[in-house]
Amino acid sequence: MGYIIGIDAGGTKTTALVISEKKEILYQTESGIGNPAANYDLASQHLKDVVQECLKNEFGHQITGIAAGIAGIEAGDNRNKIQQDLLEVSNLPIILMNDAELAHYAILEGNDGVITIAGTGSISFGKRDGQTSYSGGWGHLLGDEGSSYHIAVSACRKITQAADAGRAFSEFEIAVMNELQLSEPNDLKGFIYQSGKDRIAELTKSINEMALSGNEEAVELFKIAGKQLAMQTAALIRKMNFPSHIMTPIGGFGSLLLKNEMVQESFMEDLKREIGSYTWMEAESSPALGAYYAWRDKGGIS
Repeated sequence: MGYIIGIDAGGTKTTALVISEKKEILYQTESGIGNPAANYDLASQHLKDVVQECLKNEFGHQITGIAAGIAGIEAGDNRNKIQQDLLEVSNLPIILMNDAELAHYAILEGNDGVITIAGTGSISFGKRDGQTSYSGGWGHLLGDEGSSYHIAVSACRKITQAADAGRAFSEFEIAVMNELQLSEPNDLKGFIYQSGKDRIAELTKSINEMALSGNEEAVELFKIAGKQLAMQTAALIRKMNFPSHIMTPIGGFGSLLLKNEMVQESFMEDLKREIGSYTWMEAESSPALGAYYAWRDKGGIS
């Protein structure tokens, strides 16, 4: 198999690993945004940068291929364009896939099952009998329910709804306005329409602090997010006709789903109500390590 470069490229950063035949991480490097649908030129440059860094290290001469999971790779002609861009810095065989598929490989090692990712955005990805499918992953303008971005926007909508109804603002709504340093509800427009989705999603950190302090409105937003992720996951399981008499392997990725107990507890309880028992799995390291199994399964052929 030889050594390979495994790349996980998302909306915030690009991580690349040099992985040995024994699945050892021999080298790691990072760069910025890797989603070509968000900023093609920057993403392409960052992808080329991390490949060059991996090839320059002491293990570079033993690398035989590249497997990359890239957010936004399926938009337009991005797959072909990125493939050509990477060939400018290396003539190694290249496998390109969506970052959700790479994460699926990292958790389930090429086996059948479903994963759900919840961070700034959200998506569920499944594989069964050689077929793959998605649920969610529509982006912040069309969906991303259960994500940090969606929680933040939901909190802001509470403020607009209170303003429209002419009712007094709740303790939670006042706390959100104070966090954003807003003097009045109309100032929300500036925050929402002039901030990037990552900046908006950061508000969820403050909402989490409010929830941990016992604010029920904040707690409810996280519980709703867990339920939304469970519904998304269950919808994919039904769409792919996973047999009900077998416990479906389900994996989780993303800080919101794995590190927020309120979201995870709600997700697991609602998912069990929807599909019954299942096998829960979490990755032990970076999604980029999924490249090891992707390369093994796809045989180095893109």
